[in-house]
Parts: sequence; C-alpha cells; structure tokens
Amino acid sequence: MKRSLLFMLCITCTSAFADWANLTYSANSTVFIDESSIRRKGDIIEVRQLFNFHKAQKSHDNLVTYNSSIGWEAYNCETRQDRTISFAWYSGGMGKGKTVHIDKGHDDYRWEDIMQGSLADAIRKKVCN
Repeated sequence: MKRSLLFMLCITCTSAFADWANLTYSANSTVFIDESSIRRKGDIIEVRQLFNFHKAQKSHDNLVTYNSSIGWEAYNCETRQDRTISFAWYSGGMGKGKTVHIDKGHDDYRWEDIMQGSLADAIRKKVCN
C-alpha cells in the first residue's frame, strides 16, 4: 500500500517540478523529456517523457479521454529498442488536470525495436548521445 501511494505521488505530482525540454513534435503531439530524470545503467537509459497531444486522445475502450501523458521509458542504446516502464494520462495539457489513468507497468511490456525516424527514435538519439 505504501509503495503504491509513493508511486502515485511520484508520477502525478512531479510534472510541475520537472525540467521539461521540448524535444520533437509530430502531427499528433509535442514530445518533451525531463533531462534531470535521465538515468544510465550500462547500455540502458531510463527517462521521463511527456507527450502533449494536439487533440484529445481516447483509450482503446473509449472510456477515458486524456490530453497528455507522462511516463518512464527505457531505451537500449546498443540494440536500438525501447520498453515502457510506467505512465499516467492527464485530462489537461502538459501533465496538468486530473489524473485519469495510471499504469504502473507490467511484465508483459517487452523490448521493442525502434523504427527509424519515429518519435521514439528522436528520444533515443537524444538520451543515448
């Protein structure tokens, strides 16, 4: 219980204190990373990232609407893969508003190849260099 509460506080309350750097954008979103959150463990880099969507997004089941997402992602600089660690969705932009969904991560989040030229590739290039 204490660990779950601590996780919720860490992911939901820290967006105001993050050092968000505008990294890249697409037709759907602008991507920021928290440069102060970057942690290196050998070839693995973990970083907190924020996706600020230009239009409201809906969950796969259409039950949740959100305008931004903050999460932790791991990047393997050697194999050019990434893996989701955890994330939260917010009703407002830039991680503000009500927290409408929290995903603490699952063992089934596997390493996936990063497609060249994708948003994930832009983040990987930034954090791995």
